[in-house]
Amino acid sequence: IFSDIDGTFMNHKSYSYSTLKKYILIIKKHCQIIFNSSKTFEEINELNKSLKIVSPFIVENGACIFFPRNYNHIVFDKNFFKYNDYYGYKLTNKSSQLLISETNHLKKKYKFSFLSEITDLRLKKITNLNIQQLKRSRMRMFSNPIFWEDQENKKDQFSKEINSLGYGVSFGGRF
Repeated sequence: IFSDIDGTFMNHKSYSYSTLKKYILIIKKHCQIIFNSSKTFEEINELNKSLKIVSPFIVENGACIFFPRNYNHIVFDKNFFKYNDYYGYKLTNKSSQLLISETNHLKKKYKFSFLSEITDLRLKKITNLNIQQLKRSRMRMFSNPIFWEDQENKKDQFSKEINSLGYGVSFGGRF
């Protein structure tokens, strides 16, 4: 089963998965649960550990797939990189740092902040995450979510400009 996390397995407001935990335990006996999320490696890895899920997962809106090192269903070759106890397969050639440097000029036309620029206090108010969760959410390798602070009617033009630079935009619940 491929699934997003927020609003499906996890409550969008509280980040709790307690009501679905028993169903997740039943499901994983019969098939693999592969999370595909805007979350980072650290965020999904922490969730998988707590649910005892040992499956691949897709991070940062499809930027990279991580496979457990002992995953038997794939041959790991030179296209993979080692990260902790996983092999990663990048689906992008972009990085979080490159994103900021190539799009920062757009701040002259639009009001937005990258997640990495937002203080912990403000980010806590936006997300309701605790400090440990905030720390994991900031450990981005491939993306840097944008907190939109401009008019809604400017989003389409902003998206076109971002796309012309080789990036994609997905508008989510908070970013």
